[in-house]
Amino acid sequence: MGGDKIKFDYNPFRILSEYQMEGTLGKSGFLNLLKTSFGTIIYNYDGQMRIQSLNYNLEDKTEKIGDTEIKWNGGSVGQISTWINFWGSENTTAGIFKFNYANSYPNRLGQWPYFLGSVIVYGDDFDMMMMSCGLLGIAPDRFPGEVVFTQGDHKMIFDIDYEFNQDGSISVENVMMTLYYGDRKMDEKSEKYMYNY
Repeated sequence: MGGDKIKFDYNPFRILSEYQMEGTLGKSGFLNLLKTSFGTIIYNYDGQMRIQSLNYNLEDKTEKIGDTEIKWNGGSVGQISTWINFWGSENTTAGIFKFNYANSYPNRLGQWPYFLGSVIVYGDDFDMMMMSCGLLGIAPDRFPGEVVFTQGDHKMIFDIDYEFNQDGSISVENVMMTLYYGDRKMDEKSEKYMYNY
């Protein structure tokens, strides 16, 4: 978030950002509404307080500009479907993320890993901070070892492995991304996310 400053107000509880963002919590204690300079984001949870969907609306709430739907498989995220319409244009993007747990890792401390969280919230730094603070619902019970994203003829495969501290918290998250167009391999790159406590 760079130099953005977050302020927490109480009675009623509000989360304020210098970039014209204001979040409010529901009765569950999780974030249920975020007001921004362009509109609102509504966060929905299931009966077990796991995040189920995010709805993006323009400021006047007359037009929905995006959706993220999260399907759970037991205590783990199974699939995420997203679509977003950029400012009313016809440039609508949609995609599906599917999660593979063949090489999974137990989530001993209830953390939201960076990559999984960024998929749910489009990589938004403010939302990522809310997720890290435990304000976007109950975390999954396992970390995925592979994520496959499909959008038309494009496919991205993310191979993920983790390094842990002695208490079970993540110290490093390594992500290798391979991009395909049809069956043809187009690109490959790696990312490393370091955790500081």
